[in-house]
Amino acid sequence: MLVRRVAVALALSGLPDDAAVERVLRIEAHEEALRGSYNAVALGARFNRSKNWANKVVVEVKGQLISDLEAAVGSLRQILAEAESDTDQRNEYEAKIRNWLNIHSQTKLKEIRSRAEQAVAAVQRLREQRRNNAIQELREIFEAADGGLERLKVLHGRDHVVVREFNLRFGGVQDDQMRDAVAHRLLTNGGQIWDAQAFLERLHQLKVAASAVIAGAGPEPGRELLSESAENVSGDAEIDDAESVFDEAERAELLQRLYRDGTRVDDEPAETAGSAGAGVAGETGPLPGW
Repeated sequence: MLVRRVAVALALSGLPDDAAVERVLRIEAHEEALRGSYNAVALGARFNRSKNWANKVVVEVKGQLISDLEAAVGSLRQILAEAESDTDQRNEYEAKIRNWLNIHSQTKLKEIRSRAEQAVAAVQRLREQRRNNAIQELREIFEAADGGLERLKVLHGRDHVVVREFNLRFGGVQDDQMRDAVAHRLLTNGGQIWDAQAFLERLHQLKVAASAVIAGAGPEPGRELLSESAENVSGDAEIDDAESVFDEAERAELLQRLYRDGTRVDDEPAETAGSAGAGVAGETGPLPGW
């Protein structure tokens, strides 16, 4: 009777052999463990498999979640460094990071997933804050510098050496607001060319920060954030092949049949095989004529 039930379940599934069934079930178990809060016993019961089988899936998922958490923490630390955050803010986040990375063998999947989501949310929050600050700073600079190049020409004359030097060093800047800002900087810094060049670089950095796409700054919270794809199951290179064969509807029908007609596997199944403006370097003093 047992052999007959297994044979019927396999025939109804449309899969070629036991190994194909195993691959599909393992994919589903991996995704289910990412979504839910399972231990090996509960996951094994969910998929009618042994605790040993389910424990391997749990270990894989835990490793993936920890990797996602560590990646988010790395991004967070990079943002804090690039933004030159104050000491209090860095200390606040470092305390959180220590807590997030304090993982041991008894830490549950749900807790690791929650920590990864918190870390990613912090990354997105800081990136949005950094973008908003850059937008505000650029707005203030451009408002103050409006018409700066024209004022420079009026002050010195369009054919004056100062204007010619400006055109030589900063004429390649395509953005009118950027050119005005650099000209305004020269009008207010005593014609220090090195300062204007450094200011132009600062403007470029601000524009990059202001144009950042926050939604794409990292994985989204939730399962998509924590897993690029459940196809990347460690130790089973054939999972991709199985995933490409079955769409979601077929997989759902397959699982329903297996749960209805299959039997519990108490022993571990056999593993399958294969398991920007152009500045000219040079003078660092004031432009001629100042």
